[in-house]
Amino acid sequence: MLKKNSGSQGECVYRSQIKSVTPHVQTVIETVYNGIVSSLSEAAAACVPALAPQTLKPWWSEELNSLKKEAQLTFISWRSANKPLSGSLFDNYTCAKKTFRSAIKKRKQESKNSINIALMEALNSTTDFWRLWKSKLGKKKILPPCVGGATGENAIAAAFATYFSETCSVNSAVQGTQLRAEFLKLKDDYICNDNLADYMVSEAVVTTVIEKQKKGKAPGADSLSGEHLKNAHPILYSVLTKLFNCMILTEYVPDAFGVSTLVPIPKAGKSLNTVEGYRGISLTPVVSKIFEQCLMIKFHPYLKTSERQFGFKSGTGCTSAVYSVRKTVDYFTKKGATVNICSLDMEKAFDKMNRDALFIKMLKKRIPLTLINLFGGWFEKSASKVRWGKCSSEPFVVHSGTRQGGVFSPVLFSIFVDDILCKLEEVNCGCFINNICCNSMMYADDLILLAISINDMQAMLEVCRAELLWVDMNLNIEKSSAIRVGEGWKNPISPLSISNKNIPWEKEIKYLGMVIIAASRFTVCLHRAKIKYFQSLNAILGKVGDMQAVGLILSLAATNCFPILLYGLEACLLTKVQLKSLEYAYNAVFVKLFKTFDIGIINSCQYYTGFLSADHALSSARLRFQSFLASDTNSLPGFLCKAVGGEEQMQLTLKYNVLLPTTNTIIKRQVWNYFKTEHSF
Repeated sequence: MLKKNSGSQGECVYRSQIKSVTPHVQTVIETVYNGIVSSLSEAAAACVPALAPQTLKPWWSEELNSLKKEAQLTFISWRSANKPLSGSLFDNYTCAKKTFRSAIKKRKQESKNSINIALMEALNSTTDFWRLWKSKLGKKKILPPCVGGATGENAIAAAFATYFSETCSVNSAVQGTQLRAEFLKLKDDYICNDNLADYMVSEAVVTTVIEKQKKGKAPGADSLSGEHLKNAHPILYSVLTKLFNCMILTEYVPDAFGVSTLVPIPKAGKSLNTVEGYRGISLTPVVSKIFEQCLMIKFHPYLKTSERQFGFKSGTGCTSAVYSVRKTVDYFTKKGATVNICSLDMEKAFDKMNRDALFIKMLKKRIPLTLINLFGGWFEKSASKVRWGKCSSEPFVVHSGTRQGGVFSPVLFSIFVDDILCKLEEVNCGCFINNICCNSMMYADDLILLAISINDMQAMLEVCRAELLWVDMNLNIEKSSAIRVGEGWKNPISPLSISNKNIPWEKEIKYLGMVIIAASRFTVCLHRAKIKYFQSLNAILGKVGDMQAVGLILSLAATNCFPILLYGLEACLLTKVQLKSLEYAYNAVFVKLFKTFDIGIINSCQYYTGFLSADHALSSARLRFQSFLASDTNSLPGFLCKAVGGEEQMQLTLKYNVLLPTTNTIIKRQVWNYFKTEHSF
């Protein structure tokens, strides 16, 4: 099958060489994969005992064994004497029984009290913490008896299957047909004579990927989890490597790779009695995830998107996106302009993605045909079945959208929408700073447009409308909105429009979990963040109960509450009133634990328990973020930091005597020294 290519140092394999054996190899792939799944399942069944959670009693002890045995012996003696209702045998039996039951209650209570120690030990790992929290303190979820008018688990599962099947379908059959024809034509004209051997994976890569699998993940339709692979004989790594390479060479995946189990999860604040109140989480075969992660390592260099797409990329995220929006707005508002900000919501973007449009984008980006063919065949096999309680629906075909739970899905979606950002830059409208395009930012499917001219904004909206129409994607106008920031933010103005529908001017918009307010300067609202913070804090205080466990409660607050309160604020500038409001919420846990409202005492308690005050904690986060930007000047946030944020950065560095970029350790030390000196600790 392999043939040496003159002048090449390695083996070369071309499609024409293996075309004749491809059908046979595909049959072998199916057989080998099914054999692996069967072998791992049988081995697990033979070696791992299957017990219900209620079977295990971690609080049981040898003392209880002795008391149980004594209670049983006294019961036998009492029963042998015809169960007298008085006398020594009766007294011995009732006493032993009472002692045994009291001991059980005592041990259960001791076990419950010991949860503080267990929680403290689990704090090093957030995953372990939440797993322990849910198992010890979580309430058992009760499925609603009626959803969407259906009753009974089978009927409800079928109702969800119908709903998700309709959701995962193209918006327009006509446009879908046209995109399909265009894709096939482009593919036929695609000149590609790449060496398939370049995309083959090594056993070392497969081994590394398997060893990095997280434990405790739910199994897919094949009932296998990461533990099956990690605990298998090492020869499995070699077998999987050969299997994956055969799949790459033949551009074929097993039929089972396309089958997923879909579990409905309630949406926050939605009714549990309607199918629209749930979103689907797909559980895919673990071997398919391993294969995707191996492919990602090989093909990642080809999967480039605009720098204004902040989602699904290492070294960037929500904070960078919010910072870029803020600095762009600040640049123009400081010059007296009013910036129009429009947030567009794509309707069920991940579920409605037209796959042929995606492949057209991939072909135009010159992404290797091997990857396109692999996912083309993979998508054609996509099917899901809904699991509700102990019942499952009949499988239904998934006609559109990314593969839920797929490793490649976020990256493929970024490629799918990348032309929106590229065309918005080409139209030369909206906000530009030093000839750098800042007129639009995206995080996954969250698109925000920035322009100081209404005409420019309308032109950008037309670009978005045309591109989304071509890729067969609809806008959800009801969830789209706009605000104005700057001196003229209160001036009346006609609404924006797209597809003959008006986008209303609002008082605020929600972007990446933060609320931006229409005002004379870029301002965020802290109200929702404080509500979520107090909900999380009260949940912990209500469950832990023991106010004497100061170290535990503060550790839990630092891990699971303070990040909610401070989320994204390192990218923003707060007013003095906002800082005071933030400080009040931040200090609430210290007020509760140390029973004082004296700010001096609270600051002392914070210092001696290893915590910064609210303003210094926020400054520390801002310094870390600014340090990252100072070392990443080639990115858009780095450019904005250098071009627009110099004064802001200088104030921070002078206050804490820090020279950026620097390490987080130095930042922490300097901020702590300032905190210590400020309060003379």
